Amino acid sequence: MLVWMLLVLSLPQFRTFERNLSSECLDDSNEFLEELRSENPQMYALLMYDSIGKEGSNILHGNVDQLGSYSECTSAQTPSGKFSGQYCKLTIQQGMIDYDVAICVPSSCKSEEIMMPEWFGIIKNMSFIDISPILSLLVSNNTYRVKSVYCQNNVPHIDAFVGICMFVVAFFIMMTIAGSIFITIKEGKSRSSTNELEDGLSSAHQHYGAVSFNRMNGQQFQVTITKAKPESPGQSAMESTEKNTGADNPVEWLVSVPNNVLYVFSLGGPFYLAVDSFFLISGLLSARTLLNMYSEEGLTFKILKDYVIRRIQRILPLYLYTMCLVIGMYSLIPWRSFGENAASHLDKCKRSWWTNLLFLNNFIMIDQCCMGWTWYLANDFQFYITTPLFIFLLYRLFTHGMYNIQYYTKPYCRYGPFLIGIMLGILMHQRKTPLLTTKTQVLTGWLCSLSTMAAVIALGYALDVSIEYYSVLPALYQALHRTAWAAAVGWIIFACEEGYAGFVRSLLCSKLWIPLANLSYACFLIHPAVIDVYYGLQETLLHYTDINMFYLFIGHTVLAHILGFALCILIENPIQRLRKYF
Repeated sequence: MLVWMLLVLSLPQFRTFERNLSSECLDDSNEFLEELRSENPQMYALLMYDSIGKEGSNILHGNVDQLGSYSECTSAQTPSGKFSGQYCKLTIQQGMIDYDVAICVPSSCKSEEIMMPEWFGIIKNMSFIDISPILSLLVSNNTYRVKSVYCQNNVPHIDAFVGICMFVVAFFIMMTIAGSIFITIKEGKSRSSTNELEDGLSSAHQHYGAVSFNRMNGQQFQVTITKAKPESPGQSAMESTEKNTGADNPVEWLVSVPNNVLYVFSLGGPFYLAVDSFFLISGLLSARTLLNMYSEEGLTFKILKDYVIRRIQRILPLYLYTMCLVIGMYSLIPWRSFGENAASHLDKCKRSWWTNLLFLNNFIMIDQCCMGWTWYLANDFQFYITTPLFIFLLYRLFTHGMYNIQYYTKPYCRYGPFLIGIMLGILMHQRKTPLLTTKTQVLTGWLCSLSTMAAVIALGYALDVSIEYYSVLPALYQALHRTAWAAAVGWIIFACEEGYAGFVRSLLCSKLWIPLANLSYACFLIHPAVIDVYYGLQETLLHYTDINMFYLFIGHTVLAHILGFALCILIENPIQRLRKYF
């Protein structure tokens, strides 16, 4: 309650705010306070009062948010049933620090009403027990500013937009059932349902899943790549705009994690650059797909049309379904202390969903993006439709014997690895005899590849690549390291294809990767929503320890693959089979 009083006394800007507090909110707030200060206070009033956020321990390690108890607040209800407790968070700026303070108010009060001076005036002159004895340790002066108020209201609000999305979700499921019945009737009982499933999954690969390369000696081996979204410190700026729930000990995290030797791999190595490895593979597959469609007449309009339509048919249905599923979930799930992130994401989806369907969400309305992690699909599709131009130019040259709101999400900063993949695809498609004929060539290639990877990882850790100041070496690193990494990975693929990769080839050819490869697209689309739902249902901040993070990683990974499997079986596989049938 002291927090409320301090806020009122230190917010002169609200005293001139001219709006009227609703009589219902005013009456209920007065009733709550009267019940609380009576000789025998009502239980609901004690619950609401006790659920208010208080300073805790571990402040020196960054535990400054005061989140209170969501469940205790929402469980409070007046004996008459007139109102119940409503959980609200005030985001407060005090000097250079932003932190959240939870309060419990009557359910008849709205977020904007809590910002009004009349509401604060109700409790300004009340005398209550000082529940914030540590506040004086944090406050060097009385400068406060309430940046925002968010009240968690778990009453589902299904407007027309959400209703349409939920209809799409239901329609896809009904279409899956109808399609399965249709195919079963048409194909009879010639194949078992198990073989039918395997055929469907193996056919839905286009840019995701298994790729087969033909050896010069007529043998065939398989390189299977699992394309899943990497977690990295260089994630999209679009995703970082959401308020980070984080841990209750962020200072401890900052001290321990960057000094860990394993951090080098996430800062500038395989984890951070996994996206560029995927762009390389996409470029290779795009080139091989188009070259296999190439006719003696060249790149005709029909070939180009089929090439683009095939890609849209491959990725758009599951993309659309997952977006509608996420919107439906975010509208109906009873969020807890961190529900404002989901509400913000839902509002953004209502504004910018169309940019996703046009694959322009990495250029248009970036600050309002829906499913921010799908910037990758926008890049990939933009690269895909440019492949015919480079095939036309590079392919002709080859047959005559000649031979970056932000940097992270922009195709012009990501095209290098994709272009490397296109050229590698042309090389592998056109060669008539093995190109690696001596041990010197093989040894030189492997040394260059491994040295390049080591240099990219080491420089990513050693150089200061922040944008706060300019220097030559970080600029060169940012310009070249993705393409250099892709070239190194491209060598590994080429060495596998030529038969000079040893155990690496055996590892990549393992059939154990095929199920993961078939699930990778669905897992990419759904796994950030899994993480959002987990954090949105928490009442307290996570306490960072290595074992906690490892346990959460395993849990999120397993659950994402379970949901990915369900999406693949119920949506992706039936749609692709129907597409192939018709």
